[in-house]
Amino acid sequence: MDKNIEKIRVFNRFYANYFNRFEKELYQGFPSMNEARVMAFLHFHQSSTATDIQDELGFDKGQLSKMLTKLEKKGILKRTLNHEDRRHYLLDLTNSGEELHKKLANKARTYLKNSFKDYNPSILKIIADDVSETQALFQQTEDIKIRRGNMTDLGFIADLHSRIYSTEIPFNPIFHKYVLQALAKLTDDISKGFIWIAQLDNRRVGTVSLVQDTTGKYQLRWFAVDPDYQGLGIGTKLLNSLMDQVKLDSIDEVYLWTVDELTGARNLYRKFKFDLSESKINNDWSDHPISDHPIHEEKWLYRKENEIMADEKTELMRLIDTAYNNVQNNKYKNFRKELLNYYTALNNDEDYIKIMLGLRSALLQADLTLNLKQRISGLPDEYSDIFKFIDPQLKKIDSKIIDKYSHYGFVPLKLGSTVKYF
Repeated sequence: MDKNIEKIRVFNRFYANYFNRFEKELYQGFPSMNEARVMAFLHFHQSSTATDIQDELGFDKGQLSKMLTKLEKKGILKRTLNHEDRRHYLLDLTNSGEELHKKLANKARTYLKNSFKDYNPSILKIIADDVSETQALFQQTEDIKIRRGNMTDLGFIADLHSRIYSTEIPFNPIFHKYVLQALAKLTDDISKGFIWIAQLDNRRVGTVSLVQDTTGKYQLRWFAVDPDYQGLGIGTKLLNSLMDQVKLDSIDEVYLWTVDELTGARNLYRKFKFDLSESKINNDWSDHPISDHPIHEEKWLYRKENEIMADEKTELMRLIDTAYNNVQNNKYKNFRKELLNYYTALNNDEDYIKIMLGLRSALLQADLTLNLKQRISGLPDEYSDIFKFIDPQLKKIDSKIIDKYSHYGFVPLKLGSTVKYF
């Protein structure tokens, strides 16, 4: 941190010297540099108060009062009573003030054009982009724009991945070749994929794509944010754009592959209703001996049903909360403690199906009065409501999906042709 602070101090000294030359050459006599700053503020913020100017430009009250009085006497600004707050006047530039501001602005542009006339246009663009970006970062008003990508962005995507997976996570050349070959294949028909690019001013700082694989299934690929710009919500904005497209096109399923080290990305995938569906060790990409640094590749899957399930999960949390607060009978003391655990599990986005199966089993064990219609007769209404809510959901889930939960201890019991889990 100290090195970065020192770099900022060096730039401050450089810019202070430059600014002093700028002031001496442009602002001799009336108006002064500070008076011109007040005029510029009023040009861009009409009908402002003295407090507004003071807060933005940092002048003390006495200094600003003298400047406003002088500008008013010169016919540059006018005061009108603020009918909403009669303790303050509203300040505006007069026509003469607007004309003077325009003349000063043109004079400043001419001065800067002359100062930079010997600069290569491409170098001047870099300076302009950098100062604009610095201003946005200082003001903490980062204006991240997400736009659709095109063929000219493929090089940026390749470069960004190469930088991230050479420094942040050291992968060997086999991985980089894998990325480049996949991008090269996309150039054959870029219309088969969607690309989104995140920009801060004119600088590309992130990307994500949605493409179809050889079987026609949709895959989220090349999701990356420049490490220097992480923490600004860029990843969330990129995935928002992608998921908007998924919903617009009524895409039922999207999958992606990632590695377990990318914890930030994994949290985002979970937030956007992707579930971990597969994990395997990749012996090809590591730049270290596998025993020292194994790479766990993960497949995450989004299904349209997940969105519906999210609403159902919210409702189940409400029912559990109601039951926990309303039922105080000591007969269900142990089950009441279990309810709190289920609520916490739901809040932590744990496996929803597993939670429903567990709740159903716990409810049946708490009641021990299951009749042929699968209704709970002995539990309080609040507990019965939970059972009635989750039972239809479990019936809608494909039996092949349910079967995998047998290793959690949910034993299938055949009732006629129907399999129930207890």
